[in-house]
Amino acid sequence: MSEPNNDRIGAQHSFVPPLLEQLRAGTREAHDRIEAIPGLGILLAPGLSAGAYIAALKALYAFQSGMHKRLPKLLDGVACLNWPDADVLRALEDDLVWFGVALPRPAAPPRSINDSCTALGALYLLEGSQLGGRVIGKSVVKSLSVSPGRGGSFFCGRTADNARQRWQEFCTVLAQEGARLDASGCARVVSGASASFAFLEAMLGGSAPQAGAAPNGLPKPAPQPGDAARSVN
Repeated sequence: MSEPNNDRIGAQHSFVPPLLEQLRAGTREAHDRIEAIPGLGILLAPGLSAGAYIAALKALYAFQSGMHKRLPKLLDGVACLNWPDADVLRALEDDLVWFGVALPRPAAPPRSINDSCTALGALYLLEGSQLGGRVIGKSVVKSLSVSPGRGGSFFCGRTADNARQRWQEFCTVLAQEGARLDASGCARVVSGASASFAFLEAMLGGSAPQAGAAPNGLPKPAPQPGDAARSVN
């Protein structure tokens, strides 16, 4: 679940902010690495298991909750989307509770995300990933029959129109901020985006499973009370 394909972003806007172009170029390789992570790709596979799905939800919750703790104070004073988006964490919490899984602890974002510029770069991934998540949502509905309120709130609860509107609002903010930043500031925005991609890649297990990891590249979820009894349907 990453930001929308860089080559498709421009098709949605008649004007592409220069800073967005810099973000595209600066994160292209990171985007490709995220897309290649087995633990992410398996969410699109017809044979997706509940265990792999739950492991992904846990990793995403740790990632998102860590970002939600770090970014608001860094973005203070930046007119940015009415961020943080509480619906994101609420949806992940609802899904994990549905499966009877305890909420993971927030993961600490990279220390390099430490000012408004790097935080804005982090939003490039966070907001864009909501559009990419719509594709995953369609797949997990077919594989596991989840739905909003029944284990599928994060991937299926947000409408395409809502996700697209937030992305367009972010692009507007990005254009405004890019117009006032110097070259060094813009470089820090790209740096923040790159660090966020690396953070998400680490949380999802990367492309090389570690010892003790499940075959899909995600850590095996620890058994939780109610896991065996909870039905996906």
